[in-house]
Amino acid sequence: MIDAPQTKCAATAPLNSTRRERQRPPRTQVLVVLHSDGYVQLFAPEQIDAHIAVMPSMNRPEGERLAEDYLAITLPRRFRQVYLPGNIRATGLVETIRPSDIAHRQLMQKMLSAIDSLTSTDEEEVSWTC
Repeated sequence: MIDAPQTKCAATAPLNSTRRERQRPPRTQVLVVLHSDGYVQLFAPEQIDAHIAVMPSMNRPEGERLAEDYLAITLPRRFRQVYLPGNIRATGLVETIRPSDIAHRQLMQKMLSAIDSLTSTDEEEVSWTC
């Protein structure tokens, strides 16, 4: 009789123990607030060194590449190592939010809440009669 070789499987460790070992250190929060008039505020703890840069406006792809190159060479040296695609943490678009937009959103939220309250939690069907 031939004995099969015994192997140890790494997958036998409990899943939770590997997750605990891989926990990231706490992250520092940074908040960027864009005002409708172009004013920018950056909120962060005191130990964060921040720089706000403005990308030149271009209309064509080759112009956009030139604008990126321009920004890269005009950044303060200590920020050049940060300006890499792998360091992007969030993206967004600047939009104008009017009071009417906020009112419309609040109305939609109320409507959805009203619809949710009508949803039956039981398995039985809801029948409507007129």
